[in-house]
Amino acid sequence: MKITRFVVASSVLLVCAGVASANLVTNGGFESYTTSMATSSGTYSGGNYYVFPGANLGINDWTISATSVDIVESGVGVDVNSGLAALDLVGTPGPGGVEQTLATTAGGTYTVSFWAKGTGGLNNIVNLALGTDVRTVNITGTWAQYSEVFTGVVGSDLLKFYSDPANAGNGNTFIDDIEAVPEPATMTLLALGALAARRRKKA
Repeated sequence: MKITRFVVASSVLLVCAGVASANLVTNGGFESYTTSMATSSGTYSGGNYYVFPGANLGINDWTISATSVDIVESGVGVDVNSGLAALDLVGTPGPGGVEQTLATTAGGTYTVSFWAKGTGGLNNIVNLALGTDVRTVNITGTWAQYSEVFTGVVGSDLLKFYSDPANAGNGNTFIDDIEAVPEPATMTLLALGALAARRRKKA
């Protein structure tokens, strides 16, 4: 009995270790996109930009909502938080937004973090939501990391980022390096579920 408990506990810890490092968001750095699907492009302060309208699928793993968003590539006079690209939530024109469905657990808690930078204008904010829980974050003029803790609702929740829907001219609001990571208690639930699934498969 003690050996069985030890094996089960060890298995849970191993699965937890795998879950703990898992970011549920894919393409959170906006590095994967198809420039040929952009409706227009140009140069923004030395860096290339590409305009993707609502419902366009040119940014991999994300659905584009509202009017448009821009992918901005790093260049002279343009800095992204990391990698080659970042997303301008305001778009050309705005407002804009992106969304992605996450494989959550109902009742589980998740820390959603992202980097953002505003370049001025009115209402330089980022709205983010997991399911129906909406938060509004004020963005500074330099790259900084922001985080919010959400609770999963239905086991498959929509993660949304969008600019001020009432303002199409609120400057540039860049976001980059989005992550959604389960909290420890949620990791344990996920690990137990994964372990149970393994045992059923072996039976």
